[in-house]
Amino acid sequence: MTAKRTASIKGGMHASEELSRLVEMSARIGAEPNLIQGPGGNTSLKQGEFLVVKASGFWLANAMDENIFVTLSLPAIRERIATGQGDDFLSCLVGDTSLKPSIETAFHALLPHRVVIHAHAYNCMAISTMPDGKQRFLTAMGPAISGAWVPYRRPGGPLAHEIAAILAQRPVDVLLLQNHGVVVGANSAEAAEALLHDVEQRLALQERARLAVEWTRVVAHTTPDYLPDPVSSDIALDPELVRIAGHLPLIPDQVVFLGGAVCVADPALGIDRTAAAVKVASGVQPGFVLLPGVGAYRWVGRAKAADPLIDGLVALLRRLPSGIEVNTLTIADTAELLGWDAEHYRQRLDRKYA
Repeated sequence: MTAKRTASIKGGMHASEELSRLVEMSARIGAEPNLIQGPGGNTSLKQGEFLVVKASGFWLANAMDENIFVTLSLPAIRERIATGQGDDFLSCLVGDTSLKPSIETAFHALLPHRVVIHAHAYNCMAISTMPDGKQRFLTAMGPAISGAWVPYRRPGGPLAHEIAAILAQRPVDVLLLQNHGVVVGANSAEAAEALLHDVEQRLALQERARLAVEWTRVVAHTTPDYLPDPVSSDIALDPELVRIAGHLPLIPDQVVFLGGAVCVADPALGIDRTAAAVKVASGVQPGFVLLPGVGAYRWVGRAKAADPLIDGLVALLRRLPSGIEVNTLTIADTAELLGWDAEHYRQRLDRKYA
């Protein structure tokens, strides 16, 4: 199956063993929800003057079963970056394809490594939201791993240009992106995968104890539009996590696929009326609702990508130490993401394949 799949990757590059290993590695990490959630994350391979990178909106977990990669001209990408571009690389595509390159194509091209992985690993994401996250990260990497902390920038061009400034100072193999995720680079798919696992393990955090949920109370608040969530309801019993979740979004994909901060239901209004008020205010139907002291609920009309992203957000929250004040995306960051055409493309793709 591997040879057949790599031979049919869109973009016109000749299939190779190296490309096969990229596809296999992508499927492996895509199947690990602690590393990749739904269509989040991306991988790439440099071959000569070409960059093979995951197409926007596709799931790494499906790499062995469908064509999820596109091929671009590296010189053309770098020329566009040098002129201040960083979001639109359609003109750099090689071959006939209707797919769009990953929104993170620019930093894949900038990093010198043959193989690059961008992941939304649970521990990496949690550390990236902490006020002392930079120090935690650098201490955990130690002298063995060359790492750099990247301040939050909007995914795409702004993030790529921030990474370019860091790479101009010194070479690095690991980048921890504030309120976002992690990027690792190596000279083979296997080495990059091993490095990703190593970094995530070095940053391992203790989960909070899960509070006991009274399931009959959770079920009692079920509505036709919002069904009880047996996986995440304990979060609603922790006032600190409810406050953090409902304040401002922590990561970009929370905005892109869930609309922003988690909807916290007003007990006096109930789930449906609170969700309706949020939709009027934001234009987005909440996919995930917390009813404080009771439980969590998921919207029946949520997109396919919502479930793994909700699971990832909950895993992040469970890893936050008690008493911590986290860094969040700002209102301006959120508005920028909601209005970004490339992200709207990802949302449309997710609805198409739901």
